[in-house]
Amino acid sequence: MRLSFGATTDVGNCRALNEDKCQIYRDLPIAPTDFARRRSAIAMFDGHGGLRAASFLEAHFDLFFCADPHYGADTTQALQGCIRALDAKFLELARQKKWPFDGSTLAVVVIETMDTTTRVTTANVGDSRAVLFSAPPRRVTQLTMDQKPDRPDEVTRVYEGGGFVAFRNHYRARESSLGRPQQFLRRIHDMWTHKMTRKPLRVYPGGLACSRSIGDLDCKQTGLVIADAECASVDVTPSEIAVVVASDGVWEVVTNDVAAQCIEKALHRTASAAPNTQAEAVSADIVAMAKKQPHSTDNITAVVAVFRLFKFRRATSADMDGFPDRAHVCVRIRPLLRHEREHDNTKHAWTWHKNTLSQQIFPAQGRPSSEDNAAEKRKKDKPTAYTFDNLFLPETPTSMVYSLVAKGVVENATMRGYNGVIAAYGQANSGKTHSLKGKTGVIGYALRDIFQHVANERLSAEFVIRVACVEIRNEVLQDLLDTSLSSTHAAAVKDEPVLNLTHALALIDAALAKQERTRTHQTHTVLRITLERQAKATRDSHASSGIQVSTLHFVDLAASESVRAKDKRAINKSLLAFGHILWKMSGNDVDQAHLPYDDSQLTRFLRPSLGPHAALALVCTVAPSVGALAETHETLKFAGRMQRIQCLLQRDDVGFDVAASFMDTFRHEIEHLRVVLDQTQVAASEVSSDGPIEVDESDVETKRAALHNLHRVILNSHEVEFDQHSSNRSTQSSSHDDDDAAIHSATLQILRNHVQRLSIPADDELELLQGLTVLERTYQKALVRRDSSSMDATKYTLPC
Repeated sequence: MRLSFGATTDVGNCRALNEDKCQIYRDLPIAPTDFARRRSAIAMFDGHGGLRAASFLEAHFDLFFCADPHYGADTTQALQGCIRALDAKFLELARQKKWPFDGSTLAVVVIETMDTTTRVTTANVGDSRAVLFSAPPRRVTQLTMDQKPDRPDEVTRVYEGGGFVAFRNHYRARESSLGRPQQFLRRIHDMWTHKMTRKPLRVYPGGLACSRSIGDLDCKQTGLVIADAECASVDVTPSEIAVVVASDGVWEVVTNDVAAQCIEKALHRTASAAPNTQAEAVSADIVAMAKKQPHSTDNITAVVAVFRLFKFRRATSADMDGFPDRAHVCVRIRPLLRHEREHDNTKHAWTWHKNTLSQQIFPAQGRPSSEDNAAEKRKKDKPTAYTFDNLFLPETPTSMVYSLVAKGVVENATMRGYNGVIAAYGQANSGKTHSLKGKTGVIGYALRDIFQHVANERLSAEFVIRVACVEIRNEVLQDLLDTSLSSTHAAAVKDEPVLNLTHALALIDAALAKQERTRTHQTHTVLRITLERQAKATRDSHASSGIQVSTLHFVDLAASESVRAKDKRAINKSLLAFGHILWKMSGNDVDQAHLPYDDSQLTRFLRPSLGPHAALALVCTVAPSVGALAETHETLKFAGRMQRIQCLLQRDDVGFDVAASFMDTFRHEIEHLRVVLDQTQVAASEVSSDGPIEVDESDVETKRAALHNLHRVILNSHEVEFDQHSSNRSTQSSSHDDDDAAIHSATLQILRNHVQRLSIPADDELELLQGLTVLERTYQKALVRRDSSSMDATKYTLPC
């Protein structure tokens, strides 16, 4: 097994000193009678009260471990003996140097490669944590248990030793008033009362936030804190990819599931990178994720070992179809609006901690008894706390929402060819449109990533990107890119090819601007982005490969309260059908062939991307005001149900049908125009008995413009690149030079036409046209320099 390692540490948001230490032991000594062929280890030392204890462990752990009598025979016994010896040695040093408050936690993972298997052995003292990541399916296994005073067995041990556990932002073990049991019990009661009725304080004088540690002379003298290590061993299976050891600064703000998503994304992103780069990317992403969290206050460190059992690869039909995934669901809380702050709703109806949202205001309180009884019944019917994988507070930027929820769906489409839906669901004025639309919305960030991916593959693949935008109101579908105002059907929706990011954003903005005047809360807006990708021919393969087609739908759903309208005629049929399909997908047995797509215009339009074999991201937006409590509960229950959706990503077979792709159609048109232009040039060079044949130059220019327009639509096409290599070849024909200049001229004309059709402000249009003029002048200068260099090369070439 080939291992790669990475480590990242950060001082954090609120600390002046980084007390975390970590170490990677790539090759520990192997004894002659050792049962392992190779032994490596990663270790995490989280110091407190200073750097002395963590630095001591960093410098001496491997020496004590290898010197233990059980080393090479019993790894668990060797780790336990080593940790006891390290603690005794540091306590002796602390007594001599008078360091009563210096201590550190310790978490070690030993990786041993044997003839037929690989074993991972962990040892933990304190609240650092080791987890094992597996895929597919994505799963994280916690290898160590946090040794904190909130564990029942640890609480019992502390109480039996004469101490108590106090809650001050953390559970902390402290020495009790020995000999005064009544006062001791009263303090325990006060502690629990404080915990249940008041917010926890961040500062408490003294005490430890963990019940076991190395060092901490003041607590070891009373026996409240011990250094006994908890060890465990597990054999690594082929599905297990990496093991991560991180400090409590990570695990206090990041759950195991969120860490698993972060690990998987980092591994996919660096699939073709060097081994150590992959491990370093994982550790860096985990630390960055923890630091972004609003409640992150501690030092942050992560150490990673990646098992090179297999390598994540970009999608191939052989090994990526059937890739398991789950619905990416988040809840986003919008800030209170001005009128909500000005009136009596000045306080949030909800409170949140980490990923849990809890109701804190119950408006029914204080009403007459009959209404109180009804309110109590309603409260029993609906929960008052909800937990989600991703909960975004009002101050969270949209960029983070996109990165954690929607970016994976976009990457699945651009890199792997899977279809996907990214939808915003919630009540009116809860932030759905704000989350999705605009340059700083999810759509804007997605388009940036798509065109960045196109640029990254400019040497290896060609792309065609098309956009379509529709609105659905009262089961009437209207194409927002069509100049007419008539209704249409899903098959007749116009797909507009786009040339770049600016072009795409301008088209979308123009379509949405036309909609703004008539949009209501019962209107769905859907943006469809279709990506076609084909690998370029290489020296070894002169023929291009098949065309991969994937579709992304961005859906701004109508307000959720329209589904529960009392008047049946006001029920939004499309939203009801959309929710019905998602509800069926959240069940255990889903058959795409039996999903009711034909129940509404919306589900019919989303059919290629909505189902158990496509990726799904759902942004559920809620309002925190008291007046929106009922709708917020409904949205949260809907989001909780959607978290159950499991997907098995598969490509649509139609997506690989070359005959069904626009790229193939464009190439046929290109070949046809080339033939017509060649025939026109031949006719122009011939002389009949009546004299030279006249050619309509305007018709020729029109055909050249159309030809280059098609070349521009095929992104990364060699036909629109300035070929420097061909300019240096002496065998290059003059006709090719003429075509190159003519095509460039046609390109500028096509771009001018596009600029004039974009319906952008006059100042922006003038700036773009001026830029095209500068481009034309630069190109003409390049042609002159090329012609001059060609003449010089001919002048100094000796005859054969």
